[in-house]
Amino acid sequence: MPKNKRNKNKLSLMQVFEVLRSIETRLIMGKNSQIKDIISPDKAYLIIDDDSKKIFILRGKSTLVYHFIAQKLAKEIRKSMLGFYGIEEIKTGEQASNIMGMVASDTGNIKEFINPDVHSEEDPVMDPNNTNVFLLNIDPAWRQKIQPSDLQVFKKKQKTERVFDQIKDNPLDPNYKADLVIIDSSIYTPTKKLKNFLKDRKEERVYEKIGELTEGKFFSPEYCCRFIVKGEFINSIELIRNKEQLNSSSDKINAPILFIRRIITERSIETLKNSFDLPKTESIDEIITRVRAEKAKKEPLLSSLENMKDKKS
Repeated sequence: MPKNKRNKNKLSLMQVFEVLRSIETRLIMGKNSQIKDIISPDKAYLIIDDDSKKIFILRGKSTLVYHFIAQKLAKEIRKSMLGFYGIEEIKTGEQASNIMGMVASDTGNIKEFINPDVHSEEDPVMDPNNTNVFLLNIDPAWRQKIQPSDLQVFKKKQKTERVFDQIKDNPLDPNYKADLVIIDSSIYTPTKKLKNFLKDRKEERVYEKIGELTEGKFFSPEYCCRFIVKGEFINSIELIRNKEQLNSSSDKINAPILFIRRIITERSIETLKNSFDLPKTESIDEIITRVRAEKAKKEPLLSSLENMKDKKS
């Protein structure tokens, strides 16, 4: 089949759905326009190609929240189509350019998804006889599982060696450096350990435990977080910084790592840095000058005492 003919057939079956914060989709009416003419770069979309059975996720400049919502909705669409549709995220400029040139269709195999949690029972869209939409399937057990009071962020009793292996197997971007790693309630920092020094000096990268998480809050715009997730649990959180910003001043820490309730006060981290400065060492000339100055201060006092003694005698 000629390439142009295949593309023409493909253009007539591209549905465009806007991803809504309410965990719903809204069909964008195409009216045979190109996709680039009917979407906004600040929003997230699901673009459905019925010919290739593909669900494309287009995040654009939307926030990370919309990215996760789009992933969830794409999985719901695939489930409703009995798994025959694949999911693909648009990550490169070339992919985006190809999709933007396609023509949007008002019809297709996919219906809008409605979240029943955000509509009243009287809403017409919730009519049981409404066949124009799919209702998002949220079973009670799953809804109960995500309640904040019951949500476990970390997997309990993790084997830290395996977590550190995961971190090492997923190296950071060379422009970033990890300062802290949080596993369960423990805080670690990456450091180097001397492994061999007799023949060839060798060092290995290890993680030293430096404390436990304490009550309070910590915020610094210089840090960003990287999560490693496995089996629906967070295995580790890394606090990383851009290497170009490592020498800039840090913000105030409201919850210190080394916490002693009786003596701790909230102060700038610069105070902590200054406390590690070594005392100034006096040179020989400075010591002689100081001793002479102290002696000069004492001589008038000694003369006064001797005069008082002479008068009494």
